[in-house]
Amino acid sequence: MRIVAFVAVAFMAYFVSASPINEDAGTETIEIDVRGIIDQAINNTINNFLANLTEPLVVEDVPIDFGTGETLSGSLDISDVELTGLKTLLAKKISVNAITFKFDIALSLAELHLTTKYVADALLLELVPFYGDGRINVDLEDIEIEFSGKLNTSNGTSLQDLAIVLSLGDAHFDFTGLINSAELSTIISNVLSDNLAKFIDTNQAIITNIISPLFQKLINDFLAEQSITLVHLEDLPDVDEFVQA
Repeated sequence: MRIVAFVAVAFMAYFVSASPINEDAGTETIEIDVRGIIDQAINNTINNFLANLTEPLVVEDVPIDFGTGETLSGSLDISDVELTGLKTLLAKKISVNAITFKFDIALSLAELHLTTKYVADALLLELVPFYGDGRINVDLEDIEIEFSGKLNTSNGTSLQDLAIVLSLGDAHFDFTGLINSAELSTIISNVLSDNLAKFIDTNQAIITNIISPLFQKLINDFLAEQSITLVHLEDLPDVDEFVQA
């Protein structure tokens, strides 16, 4: 979530300092490609974040309230999260509109490993119970994440119209405590390990509609609570790279 949040606000760091300018240089007009500067500033932010990242990344507690929606309702409390593999992150595409603040970014991860405790009390599709108290171990490979949306700065910093599209190469799950049943936990772990990657690729649109508003809320809550340090001036790429006579 931190990476998405940092990417979402990174181009704000330079929007003022990298606004289009014209300067008189004899008979020549100098123009700066603002989009190129912003895109590279975001890439620099990601690279700097990863360079300073210590793995495993540890998060103490992530309470999630699903509300009372028809697709998913209830709550999920995740604690003692340990995440490794973020250093394999690669930004494959970064596109930012400096006027509208719309963005389209594609990321890939070669691998991601997650271990956490959880307490769940939720209902899927107003029919299927999802509850339990246990641990989750997840190993994912060849992850592709594309997210688009718009940054709103009218009242603080927040995301609008966030859309997240996922694809997955392979996955392995090990759950304990699901529905308070060891046998059922094993069955669900095996089913997810065998079928999740194919299911995600086959049902991308449905998954996008479910997870996008959830992540938008989580990210906006994060942005509202944190004091965001924007990109430092020394991270700005050399303007000469973008100057055209």
